[in-house]
Amino acid sequence: MSGVSSLPAVLDFEAFVGNTFRRSITVTQGGSPYNLATANVIFYLRTTKAGTPVITLTEGNGIVVASNIITITLTPAQLETWINGATLFYELQVNEGSDINTWMVGRINLRTS
Repeated sequence: MSGVSSLPAVLDFEAFVGNTFRRSITVTQGGSPYNLATANVIFYLRTTKAGTPVITLTEGNGIVVASNIITITLTPAQLETWINGATLFYELQVNEGSDINTWMVGRINLRTS
């Protein structure tokens, strides 16, 4: 993963209620594109760090994987459930074979635009 020396990377985001939340992550290893062809990418969104996921995104359902780029999209309808000032917790897993790997974790702080 580009610019990250250890996993999971911790990165917080801000999202605006009523807007689309979209982030693209370019994955490299040793400066070369990381091959995600056999990976299963999953994005979990929770109301508490250890809570049950309230939203789960998978490839074709909120996640697009193109070459070494992972794009995560939350729709306005998915974010409307929470109020301004709410904090959600996410986890991005990239699983390969029987290996389960958490690559990113953090918070998404919701604001009104």
